[in-house]
Amino acid sequence: MNLQHLLIEDLTLLSDALDDPVDDLHAVLSVLTDDLAAAIPLYLGLTVMLHVDDDPLVVTTLDAGETVEVRSSLLLPLLPLGASTITGSVDFYSGTAGAFVDLADDARWIFNLDGHPVLDGHRPPTAGE
Repeated sequence: MNLQHLLIEDLTLLSDALDDPVDDLHAVLSVLTDDLAAAIPLYLGLTVMLHVDDDPLVVTTLDAGETVEVRSSLLLPLLPLGASTITGSVDFYSGTAGAFVDLADDARWIFNLDGHPVLDGHRPPTAGE
């Protein structure tokens, strides 16, 4: 399976669905992934889930063939500026237990979240989900 090709297809679909698309979502995601890999011990990837016209759209950077076990995850809601309801979420994954504790605390404070972000409560979807 060519994960890079599938990711580019997903990003193209996402860009087409956005009202004000970013010119190159692949480049934006690449920079974000590089930054996360530098900051998070044994960073494995992320999954973004959006509701576009009541349809779910899922984009992931996780490699289904990855041999490192997910030992930590962080789920954050996505609430775009001006929106009154959550329109999706992003899950981050690491092979190191406790990798997102500080990020979860910071995200709660920075984004003024009600309650805590979901820490270590989500695992990546398996094939067929």
